[in-house]
Amino acid sequence: MILRLNITSFLLAMVLLLACCDGKHSSSDFKPSGALPVLRIDTKSNRPVDSKERWRSANMQIDGVSKEWDILIKGRGNTTWEWSEKKPYRIKLEESSAMLGLNESKHFVLLSEAAVPFAMISTILGFELSRRVGMDYTPEVKPVELVLNNDYQGLYLLTEQIRVEPNRINVKSWPRHNDWIDRGGWLLEIDGWNTYQRLTVNSRMGINISVEYHFPKTLKAWQREYINQLLARVDSAICVSDTMSVEWEKFVDIDAVAKFYLVNELMDNCEAFSGSCWLSRDAADTAKIKFGPVWDFGSAFSHRYIDRPDCFIYENVPKYCSPLWLSELVKFPRFRRCVRDYYTKFRKANGDQIDGFIDVFIEQVAEACISERNRWPNSPVAQLRKQGEFAKSYFRRKIKFLDSQWLYK
Repeated sequence: MILRLNITSFLLAMVLLLACCDGKHSSSDFKPSGALPVLRIDTKSNRPVDSKERWRSANMQIDGVSKEWDILIKGRGNTTWEWSEKKPYRIKLEESSAMLGLNESKHFVLLSEAAVPFAMISTILGFELSRRVGMDYTPEVKPVELVLNNDYQGLYLLTEQIRVEPNRINVKSWPRHNDWIDRGGWLLEIDGWNTYQRLTVNSRMGINISVEYHFPKTLKAWQREYINQLLARVDSAICVSDTMSVEWEKFVDIDAVAKFYLVNELMDNCEAFSGSCWLSRDAADTAKIKFGPVWDFGSAFSHRYIDRPDCFIYENVPKYCSPLWLSELVKFPRFRRCVRDYYTKFRKANGDQIDGFIDVFIEQVAEACISERNRWPNSPVAQLRKQGEFAKSYFRRKIKFLDSQWLYK
């Protein structure tokens, strides 16, 4: 009886030990490569950053930089926050800083890019194409490694939070009284996630378009009515049978939307107009809605599953997204011509340089990818070199298709 109890106790102890270890290392076993800037963030009392709503007070240091920052940090994102162990974060500095050469601000984002394949290479490439196409504003981005509460988290992209600021989305601020006479600008986002900051456009396409408002952060009744009416007028002007109509151009900046579409077509991003689709408008009655900046490329190379880069992003669209207004805009000859002109400029200026850009980035983060793989063996970021080769091949085939369609020689 005693022997049986001892054996039972021994087996139970072993089960508990294995359950505790679960094949994992302690956080001290994982170290940054040091080949990139290392951000070290320590929350007060080592409290976990486990919420997208609750800010945590923290201190931040960057290896090799004498300056320290008092910051607030919280979670962010949708898919990555919900699905991935490696979490993305928002950080807010106590004082504005041009951290690591990014545009001076208090507000930055740490993208983990860990929820879907190709996310990191897509973001880096998409932002670079945005700059080369000439969009008004593209978020600056730097690869870094993150250590949070002495726990190595892996390879991240430090980038700029999309918000109204002079060197980001430069629209007029609203006065405190938010009156009709002294109006400010708008920052909106077409997205499918449920938030309380949401408007709905009942489109003539027979679907509802969900629009989240980011600036101003709260709307008075007249502001809600104003922006609803404006978006309804945009929808009515776009959803017409007359392909020669230019009425929609009274409301939408044709150059901005053409560049926004071109970047996302180059990236084969089928979700561009229905998810993380940013819009801004300045205060004047004559101001037009501008599409951009580009942001989420989680659906880039969207036809990779059927190996078909030889189609447009408004064709053969997956069920989880919709081209929305893009499917109507492409019927206008003036819009198509504007896109084609920007594509021609892009091709003449860039030739075959994109392969080289991808190669340089892959080499820059190669050592950090090894540390990432040690920390998160199943992370898609750990396969970045293989993804880079795929991205180069896919992009070349996409360019070949667009050359044939837009008559570039």
